[in-house]
Amino acid sequence: MAGNLPVNLLDETGQMLRRVVDAHLAPERWSDIATTLDRVEHAVQAGEEAALQRELVELRWVVDDYQPAPARYGAPPPPAGSTRRGSHRWALWAFLVLCAVLVAPAALVLLDSELPKSGSPPGDPSVDDTGTNSLWIAGGLVALAVAVVAVAVAINVVRRRRRVPSASEPVVARRPVIGPPRVMPAPAQVREQANRTIMSLAAHGGRQ
Repeated sequence: MAGNLPVNLLDETGQMLRRVVDAHLAPERWSDIATTLDRVEHAVQAGEEAALQRELVELRWVVDDYQPAPARYGAPPPPAGSTRRGSHRWALWAFLVLCAVLVAPAALVLLDSELPKSGSPPGDPSVDDTGTNSLWIAGGLVALAVAVVAVAVAINVVRRRRRVPSASEPVVARRPVIGPPRVMPAPAQVREQANRTIMSLAAHGGRQ
C-alpha cells in the first residue's frame, strides 16, 4: 500500500508528476512517459519503494535531461567572399603579368627599330623598310596588350558589381523553416493519469 512508502518519497513522486504535467516534450516521448506512469501508479499502489525510486529516475531522466532541438533555419547567406575576392585578385594579377610579358618584347622591338644598325649607311632603304615593319609589329603587340588589360579590368569591374548588393535592395533576414512542431504539452491522457496518482499520494500522506 502507498501508506508503507516514506513521506519524503511520496512528496518527491508528487513533485515529479507535477513536472510531467507541465513539461513540453517531443511527441514521440509521451508514449514512453505514459508507460512509465503506469509503472509508477502500480508501484505506489503496491507500496514498492525500490520500484518507485527506479521509475522516478526514469521520469527525471526524460523530463530534466531532454533538450528540444533548436529551430532549423534556412540556408545562411554565403560568407563574405574572401576566397572569391582572393581568386579574382590572383586572376587580375595573372592578366597584368601576361600583359607585361607582351608589352616588354614590343617595347624592346620598338627601341631596337629606332636605333640605326651598325655598318648600315644613313638612308639605306632596307634599314628603313625593316624599321617600318618592326614599328607595325610593335604597335600591334602594344595594342593587343592594351586590349587585354582593358578586358581584364572590365571583367573585374563587372564581377565586383554583381557581388556587391545594391544599397536599395532590402536585407532579408533568415526565417525558420516551417515544419512539424518539435515539442508539445502533455496529452490529456497523461495529465489525467499523473493527476490521479497525485491524488492517491495525497490520500496516503503526500503533499497535495
